[in-house]
Order: sequence, then structure tokens, then C-alpha cells
Amino acid sequence: GLKYIKDSASYRWGYDAYPFVGFRQKPFASETINFSSEGVRLTPYNENSGRKVTVFAFGGSTLVGVGAPDWGTIPAYLAKNLKNVRLRPSVVNYGSGWWTSSQSLAQLMVCLRRGERPDMVVFYDGINDVNVVSFGGNAGEMAPEVIKLFQKGLEDKLRLFHEIAIRFTFFRSALLKLRPSQLAKSGDNHFSIREELWPQRSSQIVTAYEENVRIVTALGKEYGFTTYFFLQ
Repeated sequence: GLKYIKDSASYRWGYDAYPFVGFRQKPFASETINFSSEGVRLTPYNENSGRKVTVFAFGGSTLVGVGAPDWGTIPAYLAKNLKNVRLRPSVVNYGSGWWTSSQSLAQLMVCLRRGERPDMVVFYDGINDVNVVSFGGNAGEMAPEVIKLFQKGLEDKLRLFHEIAIRFTFFRSALLKLRPSQLAKSGDNHFSIREELWPQRSSQIVTAYEENVRIVTALGKEYGFTTYFFLQ
């Protein structure tokens, strides 16, 4: 427990920009928290030999395992349970904090395009689809704070240079201390939606989510994998 708390404080659950999905977890290596160079979290209990059952897991902070060590994530428990029934699991944790189901869908399409073929995909999301709207964004999009950050970067070359400097220079740690992360949720407009708009906004959220489910299901039929959806 203490080791995880220390690792978590060092990692600070930061993000890097990625194509198509917008952002995902930055790489990290420690005893209890490990993310690859592509921001994919380590899943213990996977088997590296023999006929494997390949599972791609998608979702937000709960799925990726914020608050838990590598062995305590949902994908890790799934791999362990598959192993207990004498299957050889290869569970890939493609989750990332703040991700909506639209970003999960984008990541799945990236995986398929580069030739990765799962036996099944699992989506465990929904809460961030709601959060995006309750924080002032549009249904089916990324968090509005992130969109504003990208827009500002495109509009202001100095700001864009600053973001690149944070990511690629050895001054990163010092700069982050001077300028807190822009990827921090703010409660300024949380739950600010007028009550008479709730039915409309709720319908938009449901429609966007249903369309993502429909697309993933169609991809499953085309590429031969089973799909499972769990609404958080």
C-alpha cells in the first residue's frame, strides 16, 4: 500500500498527447505502476506462450486502474480469472483516465488498422460520457478542458512551443511545478445545466453512446471478435 502511494505521487497520473484519441496516460515504470511507451498499462497474469485468448479492454480511470496497483486493475483480475479456468490470457489494458467511449472506439480502430486482432473486446465506460456534458462539453466528444487546450495550442504558437517544451525537454518537471497541469477538472460549470435541458442532454449522451456500441458491434462482426459492454 505505501509503495503504491509513493509510486502514485511520483507518477501524478499525467497525460501525453496521442493521435486520434487526443491524449492517454504517459509512460512510467515503477514497482506498482507501469505504462508502456504507448501509455498501455501492464497487465499481470498474462501468458506469453501457447494459444492465447486476446482481450482488449477499454475505458476510463476505473478501467485503467487509478487507485490500484498493476495487479489490482479490472483487466488484471480478468486475466487472472481466465488463467484460473486454464486459458492463456493476453489482456491488453487500453484504458486511460478521462476517456469517453468515443476515445475508446478510436483506440480500437487504431489497433485494428495496425493489424492487431483480439478475440474479444470489453468496454467499461459511460461515466466520462456524462461528465463531458456536465462540464459544459458536447455529447460524444472529449472533455471540454482538453479541447480548449488543443484549440489554444493551435491559436497560440508560443503556447504550442511551451507544451512541446514540457514534453520533450529536461525542464519538464520544473515547468510543471511552475504551471499546474491544464488537464485538471474544474467544477466551475459542473452541474450548471438548467433543469429543463436535462432530458435533451441525457438523450444526446445516450444517442452518442448507442452509436459507439453499434459501430463496435459492426467492427466485431467484420473482424471476428466478440464484444462486451458494461455501462459505468
